[in-house]
Amino acid sequence: MREVNGVTFYDAVYHVLALRMKGGPYLTADNACVKKAMRKGQVTLLSEWKYP
Repeated sequence: MREVNGVTFYDAVYHVLALRMKGGPYLTADNACVKKAMRKGQVTLLSEWKYP
C-alpha cells in the first residue's frame, strides 16, 4: 500500500486485509480513501454497499 499516498495507516491495514481475504470488500465511509485506493480494488464506499 506504499503506492497509495494520503491514506491513514488504519485504512491501509484494513484494505490490505480485505485484499488478502480474496472476496471480502473493504468498506469505509471515507470518500477520499475510496478514491485513492480504488485502483487496488476491493474497496467500497459504505453508503454504496449492498448486502449480498
